Amino acid sequence: MVADKYNSKSIPPRFLTAEAYARKAARFGEENRQRWEELVQQYGNIDVPALAAEFHMDIEY
Repeated sequence: MVADKYNSKSIPPRFLTAEAYARKAARFGEENRQRWEELVQQYGNIDVPALAAEFHMDIEY
């Protein structure tokens, strides 16, 4: 579930930072954003720039 949130599912696909996904989650309520923040705290914040470079993808900050 957590790893899936770092991908935009848009065309063209791009990676999302934890902060970018938090903004998207907040559109569905503060509780949703807060739950996302808890998951990031629990599992850590991944190195999105490194992944984007490896897979030649853009990043949404």
